[in-house]
Amino acid sequence: MWPVTPSTTAPATDNTIEPTVKPTTTILKSCPQSGYQLFVDFNCYKGYDELLRWSNAREQCRSDGGDLMVAESERERKEVYSTMYQSVSSTGYLPWMGVYFLEHGKSWVSVKGEPARSIWWGRGQPYNRADRKCAAARSSGQLGSVSCEELRPFICEIAL
Repeated sequence: MWPVTPSTTAPATDNTIEPTVKPTTTILKSCPQSGYQLFVDFNCYKGYDELLRWSNAREQCRSDGGDLMVAESERERKEVYSTMYQSVSSTGYLPWMGVYFLEHGKSWVSVKGEPARSIWWGRGQPYNRADRKCAAARSSGQLGSVSCEELRPFICEIAL
């Protein structure tokens, strides 16, 4: 029940009800770079059909504020990579991904500094040869080791 209107001699202080409205904030994520596509629950991605060496592809991604793509999960590989692969498949080459052979550590790592997971690799990979120190993704999203000097398209990822 609403309070009775107070008299003019007594100010209304104790018997009024102030409605409480909590402000709502909706945060809409968007990609910080033009041409990048936002994938809900993941990050922003862009496929480049320009053919570059692995180091030059990584340089391009870094200049965009990201790095070469690393699929952290099976779901990310299926949902994001399959879509982004379509953007570079017309080149006829498999795209660079953010995994390489770290010489001083003698192991495969991601550009995020984590050890490469065995689930990322295709059957019989990585093929450890002196000339195969970078990873490209097959159409399935699984990785294969190839020469870093090859010219390939690439997929960049900007973390949100």
